[in-house]
Amino acid sequence: MDPSRGPSPYGSPWQRLLHRWLIQYNPLYLVSAALVLVGVVLLSRGLAGGGLAAQLGVTGIAELYAWALIGSAALLVRIRLRRPAVMLALLAAAYQCDLTLHTETSVHLGQAGMLGTALWLASFGGKLLALAWALQLRLSRSARVVAGLGAAVIALVPWALRVLEPRAASSLLAVSLFAVFAAGLWSSRRVESRVPLDDWGHTVARRSLRAVWLGWGGMVLVHASFWVSQHPSLDTTALLPTGVLLATRWMRRESSVWITVLATLGMAGAVHPALLSLLAAMAAGALLLRALRRPTVVAPAPAPAQLDDD
Repeated sequence: MDPSRGPSPYGSPWQRLLHRWLIQYNPLYLVSAALVLVGVVLLSRGLAGGGLAAQLGVTGIAELYAWALIGSAALLVRIRLRRPAVMLALLAAAYQCDLTLHTETSVHLGQAGMLGTALWLASFGGKLLALAWALQLRLSRSARVVAGLGAAVIALVPWALRVLEPRAASSLLAVSLFAVFAAGLWSSRRVESRVPLDDWGHTVARRSLRAVWLGWGGMVLVHASFWVSQHPSLDTTALLPTGVLLATRWMRRESSVWITVLATLGMAGAVHPALLSLLAAMAAGALLLRALRRPTVVAPAPAPAQLDDD
């Protein structure tokens, strides 16, 4: 049951509203996380001309704060304060997305940057498992794979873009985004609670998971936009048909899927023939993923009863 829908000790509507906003949905958690992020950004700008330790230290502060959020969420769950625990967990999930753009700056730090990238990836995996433990969640294999794939793309693609020639880098960008979003769209990404939940708890869990996956997907696009801004030679023409192929996930009729795929390939062949092989591989991947998804078995309708004339 939603506690906010129960009887309230406050008679005035304004008192109930303030109680809901300032106590039940305490905004200080979000304010704290935002202030830490602003502080880290300002610190990174101030240390832009500093040494290697200063550059990596800024990222270390953000990572330490994220670990503190997870630890606080675990403590709140153990003392049965699940609402603030969920809020802290959502903030920790946001910090999973490299809000400080550490992976983009690491490519300019040489071998130390490689070490920093490896440590960030290890920290991502550790925080993912720690977050599941803190909230008493069970992550399916697909949930772990999709999250790990997204982290790998965020961490490794900037290094590849730095050394590849423009055409190969453009193809890598399109393939990376297709792989991440296709893995997310065509998999269950199931996350279950290890403890019983009531109806409202299931509702909160469902909404929170949706917010996390949407937020992570949005941050992948933010990182991709930053890569494009830093590499003007990248050709983003393939991104639009890539999005169209991903959109076939929501098409129910097979005929609609095939028409969309063939039309996309036809337009690519007519407008940009160099992209045809790349998009054909993506289309094949989308069709394969669609075929591998477990089909929905619909029970046949019962036959109408037949009555004898006599």
